[in-house]
Parts: sequence; structure tokens; C-alpha cells
Amino acid sequence: MAEAALARQPGSPQLLARIGVLQERLRRPRKARAALEASLAADPDGFEPWAELAKVRARLGDVAAAITACRTGLDRSPRANLARIWGNLLTIQDQPEAAIAAYRRALDLPGFDLGAMERLFALRVERPADRWLADWQDLPPAYRDTAIGRAWRAAALSAAGQRDAALAVINPHAQPLRIPFEPPAEFGGIESFNRMLAAEIVADPPASPHSAEFHLNTTPRAAGKPAWNALLAFFRAELERAAEDPARFGLEGERSPTAATLDSISTVLLADASNRQHVHQAGYLTAIYHVAVPDSVRAGAGRAGALELGGCDQILPGFEPCWDRVWLKPRAGWLTLIPSHMFHDVIPTGTREPRISAAADLTPVRG
Repeated sequence: MAEAALARQPGSPQLLARIGVLQERLRRPRKARAALEASLAADPDGFEPWAELAKVRARLGDVAAAITACRTGLDRSPRANLARIWGNLLTIQDQPEAAIAAYRRALDLPGFDLGAMERLFALRVERPADRWLADWQDLPPAYRDTAIGRAWRAAALSAAGQRDAALAVINPHAQPLRIPFEPPAEFGGIESFNRMLAAEIVADPPASPHSAEFHLNTTPRAAGKPAWNALLAFFRAELERAAEDPARFGLEGERSPTAATLDSISTVLLADASNRQHVHQAGYLTAIYHVAVPDSVRAGAGRAGALELGGCDQILPGFEPCWDRVWLKPRAGWLTLIPSHMFHDVIPTGTREPRISAAADLTPVRG
């Protein structure tokens, strides 16, 4: 559509910018760069998509030009995402202190950016452990009040030797709550329900799978999926019930959400695939439902296919927290509730039989 309009208005910097942004989102960096740089040349003072220009230049290997785009954009129209991209480029160039400064700057700029917060947290290992708590206290309150902010606080308390305070935030033994699901009668029981739900998930794959063995759909469709919609209702009911007991989930003293959305995903894992350790950045509470569990995982005595809680060595290499790591064997038809700031992962199953799960976050609406 924009390209048709450009044919009628050749050289329009606004249309060229729109085309460049679209091509960047479609991961066509050469076409994106051509359009964006044509827009910049046509109207240097009015150019706005500096972040997209920096990203495509970096993807094409021109890191110096990407950094120039970041610096110019931050001088003219400072935004959090642009400072984050600059931090990413500095990380690539092995400049951790400069990257930390860029990510920290992002948190003070317009545009709430949890990606910058996540990267800043991951670079804690570049800072003395006795500075982690002070660095957390220096964060803007809106960022402290996130899952990443709570995970950071727990790690900082642990690093400072404040074991009880850290365990009050993250405790993989005490915090998980497992609940069986009883689907509505029309589904004919839990096994029939899970078969229908698995079919709905497999029929709705992500647009860009991570790999043939790892399908993570962050935008699952709800229309025409009766089992999925029944699960969403169960998710919301249990998450809202859990939110009434914040201390159970390491949330005592935290601001409870006055309004929240339900953000859901589906995951299909095979063979050696895993999610890698993570927290659910924007969430308050997280629900994980196991739809299909491979026979070898269900019957096995090992940790294959387990839900791992508490491990954070992939995020913070070399850091040993005061809490234990816990492995929960998945049970089809059961829900596991955890705080969104709980580090978690899935141990690879080692089998071609799919391990299928769904998850949902109770996500506070930010004003």
C-alpha cells in the first residue's frame, strides 16, 4: 500500500520511512536500509525511525554506521528503545561498562523498555556483587515494580548475604502451587480435553518458529478454539485467586495490580529444545498448564522434560543464589502457579514426542 502511494509521490520521505519500517519488521534488511536511508537523505531534519535504521545497519554488519544512527537519534529524539539498541551494539563490541550506561540511560527515557531492563540485569555479573542492591535501588520505581525488578532484588539480597529476605522473594520449594483442571462437562473429561487442546495448539503455530524442535507462539488465536478458551477462563480464575495471597508468591509489600490483562502463549518442545532460563518480564503471576507429556518423561525417573525452578546461571553466570533449584515433573491436566519473577526453564526431553504446554501471565496495566 505504501509502495503504491510512493509511486504517486516519488521521493516522499514520509512514505519511504514507512516502507523502511515495514521492511525491517519483515526482516528484509537490505530493502529496509535502502528505503530508510533514502528517507533520511530526503529530509534529514524530519527523519524519525532511527531505531529501525540502527537495527538494519547492524544486521548488515555495519556496526559503526549503526552506532552513528543511535547517537544521532538520541541527540535529536531520545527514546528508550534507541538507547537499548546502542547498549546491544556496545555489548557486541565488548564494552560492558559503556553498555551498562546505555541500558541505564534507556530507563530514564520515554518509552517503557523492559528489554533494556533485562539486558541491564544480565550485566550484573560485570559489577561487584556488593553493588547489586544499590544499583537496584537506583532504578526508576516503575522498573523496580516488574518481574525483572523483583528477580534483580532477590539476586541482590542473596549476593548481600540476606538469605531470609531473598527467600521471601524467590523460594522454589514454597511458592509453586499445583492445581488439577476439571474441564467443562462438554469436553468429555481431561484426556479428551487435552487432545483437543493439543490439536488446537499444533494447528496454530508461530509465524517464525525458533527451530523445528521449538515452537513458541506468543500471539495464539482464540477464535474458533473452544478448548483454548476454556483454558483461558481457568487461567484467569486461578490467577486472580492467587493474587489474593501475595505473600505466598513472594509479592508481599508489592503493589498489587488494580487492572490486569491475561497474556497467553503456547509452547511445543521436542528432542534437545528448551526455553532457556527466564522470567516473565511484565507479569505479576504466571500459570503454566501441561497439555501433553511424552511417555518417556512421564514414566522416567530422571529430570528430562521437567519444569526447572530457581536456576539462573544462564542469566547470571558464576552467581550461586541462596535458594535451591527445584525440578517439577510435568503432569498433563495440571496447572502450576508461580510468581512471574521466578527463574524457570524446561529440561530437554530427548524424545521426538512433543511436550506441549500453555502459559498465561496476569500482567498489570500500567498507567
